[in-house]
Amino acid sequence: MRYITRIISNRRSALDFTRQLVFRRDLYAGTHLLTIIIAPSNSIVRNTFWHEVEDLLQVWPPVATDWGFELQTLRGHADWILSITPSIDGRRLVTVGRDKTVRLWDVESGTEEKRTEIVISEVKVSSRYYLWDAASVFPEEDVVVIAVESGVYLRWNLEDDARRIDLKLPSVARRVSVSPNGRYAAWGLLNGEIYIWDADKDAEEDAGQVFEGHSSSVWCMAFSSDSETLVSGSTDIWKWSPQAGPEKLCQVGSTIWEIAISPNGKFVVFRSDSLSVFHCTTHKVEQIMRGYERYGKFHLMVTPDSQRVLFGDWRGLYLYDFQTQQEPMKLRLGVNITAMTLSPDGKTIWAGHWDGRITQLDVDLALKSPQHRTGPAKAALSTDGRSLALWSPRNQLSLWNIETRICERRLTDDRLLHHWQRRYKEMLISSDSRFVVVASLSWPPKNVVLIWDMEANALRELKDRPVYVTALALSPDSKTLLCGSYDGQIWAFDLERGVLREKFTGHTKLITAIAFSPDGQNFASASFDNTIRIWGPKSQTPLVLRSEDRMEKPCFSTDGRMLYTYNFKSICEWDIEKASIVRTLHRGP
Repeated sequence: MRYITRIISNRRSALDFTRQLVFRRDLYAGTHLLTIIIAPSNSIVRNTFWHEVEDLLQVWPPVATDWGFELQTLRGHADWILSITPSIDGRRLVTVGRDKTVRLWDVESGTEEKRTEIVISEVKVSSRYYLWDAASVFPEEDVVVIAVESGVYLRWNLEDDARRIDLKLPSVARRVSVSPNGRYAAWGLLNGEIYIWDADKDAEEDAGQVFEGHSSSVWCMAFSSDSETLVSGSTDIWKWSPQAGPEKLCQVGSTIWEIAISPNGKFVVFRSDSLSVFHCTTHKVEQIMRGYERYGKFHLMVTPDSQRVLFGDWRGLYLYDFQTQQEPMKLRLGVNITAMTLSPDGKTIWAGHWDGRITQLDVDLALKSPQHRTGPAKAALSTDGRSLALWSPRNQLSLWNIETRICERRLTDDRLLHHWQRRYKEMLISSDSRFVVVASLSWPPKNVVLIWDMEANALRELKDRPVYVTALALSPDSKTLLCGSYDGQIWAFDLERGVLREKFTGHTKLITAIAFSPDGQNFASASFDNTIRIWGPKSQTPLVLRSEDRMEKPCFSTDGRMLYTYNFKSICEWDIEKASIVRTLHRGP
């Protein structure tokens, strides 16, 4: 029977692999090559295109030893997953979804056994309704306990209906947690208090207790594996136990967004503006990683052996090993994860996604091919195609020779750590590969322009510039840097010395983009004022192109006679001499 189950699991992995091929649009290529392979030996198709098969075999990667670290995918929920809990023996799984259902799964077969619906009143915070947090545990073989942020406590006997208790919380809750034995449920409140419900007490009025300590909202909580300790985070860390009551552990200063206590009870891991460890015996705080900018819901847990930490958000998951103490590594576990937990034996990770999927992942296989924690880097290619500049999501710039694939220069600077959001990052490389310009085009005071000079191997900030730079461009001769501003002006700087040469005025609103002509004699600027202006050498009287729709991303033709712009509806080709549109390509259905 177990052998048959393994065969079914392998077929499921094969189907998932095929589905990924379809999503990557490799199916057409695969079908085309299969047709060539199975075609008769004398067919024209086979003899004409057989070289494509031979070319493929030269670059085709070696056959893998397994299907990969994704063991199976459970589907059924219609919205993102709020909580995942395996049974003590790891054979069953309970998931809580934002679709207001609780589902029981058989892990071995990957099938749904039971489900129950939970009617939840969404919490109103800052004039906005949301259902954000739920916690669940599997304390006994046939009992599941669930607590929801709105104050709902649910005890589900799997052989019977779920018993629900609606608790009246003293304040709006920010976070909820349940002890592994199912006895305690805790709510972290907006006013800094913690409300703890003891399910073993008979009288309802005696079951709930309020504990004070935090001076501001409680954003995170976690119970210890023995259910005897609760740690909570605000701008400080407190712990609570049934015997000793509340006790302050340390003051952090900045907001703590996530917290976890190690299974051996020796340390607490937390994330504020950095990822840190509080050692319970020495009361010392050790920083694991700084400058981590959260995106979406954050996850944090310690492995059952207390040797490693898993953490991450919607962009992916990372692993830190206390023994090696090397920089955290990114695991190839996908993105948009909304809930996460480890199996009791620590061998698999269960990850819930925003679209309702739950995936089972093999930890050992994932660790065999981890990615170094580089993440999505910003890149810029030189105009001659010989150099590539990379900006890592942390504090490092590098310059690569594309032909030799060797990193020729590398620079680390903490100014690149200032929580720059990826969508506002801008990166340019000069045509001679001597200068790399990196910038944050977000609102001041986070609006920054830095210039990396390769000869001096130094990163300097551009001074005396517009307060709010919104667009950048480098001239083909590598001598001029143009900065478009929020007020519609364009400032021209000497790139090597960083001094202002002149200003161009005419636009009445924010500059969205700037582009040089191939010969560097002219440049075009786009603005929110629905105009494109083309500026000549030392000319303060530009050619103005107007449109009813806002035009984006101007681009010159190779001969400099035509200009291309786009909006959300179409791409337009302009004859610069005639100052008119000669062709329009409309967006398809």
